[in-house]
Amino acid sequence: NGVIDNHAAWECLCDCGNIKTVEGRYLVRGNTISCGCYRSEITVKRSCTHKMSGKRLYRIWADMTQRCKNPKMECFKYYGGKNIRGCKEWSSFDSFMTWALSNGYSDGLTIDRINNNGNYEPSNCQWITIKEQVRKQDRTIIVFVDGKEFSLSELEELSGIKHSTLYARVFQKRPVLYEQEMERLGVKGYRIKERNKNYGKQ
Repeated sequence: NGVIDNHAAWECLCDCGNIKTVEGRYLVRGNTISCGCYRSEITVKRSCTHKMSGKRLYRIWADMTQRCKNPKMECFKYYGGKNIRGCKEWSSFDSFMTWALSNGYSDGLTIDRINNNGNYEPSNCQWITIKEQVRKQDRTIIVFVDGKEFSLSELEELSGIKHSTLYARVFQKRPVLYEQEMERLGVKGYRIKERNKNYGKQ
């Protein structure tokens, strides 16, 4: 939760698994219904008569494809911009659907790359729950607050800030704790360790 251009804003979890900050007025009006993947899905759907084109699994595939190939997508810099690709086999939705359905897909699961630096391909992907995604995030992100080590789940308990909000801030390279939050908690500084990266406010 926060503010964009003096308007209340919310961290939203899209059906495809992406997190996006959206102004509340756009949510109320119904102007924003996805992280951007829906527009990509519609673009793909215009050239497709596939009977699965309205299903969640199709949206996951379309979004996965677009974030690896389409520089106009907001999250492209974290995927295609880092040379993360979808395998040739999955350029066909039928192939992706066959793999998904034979490897445990259900509507409550999200696609996950086992090696976050690897591509979208059968040997590197699995279906996991949101809770498992949270635990995985906790293993890769550590926040040192005044020298004490916290996982994102532990920092949620300390600060009262939702885990999804903390993760979105880290993912989007925003302050994980804003000045007013640091003052409220009596915190002097923090440092984030994400894989082999270190940054923060000391």
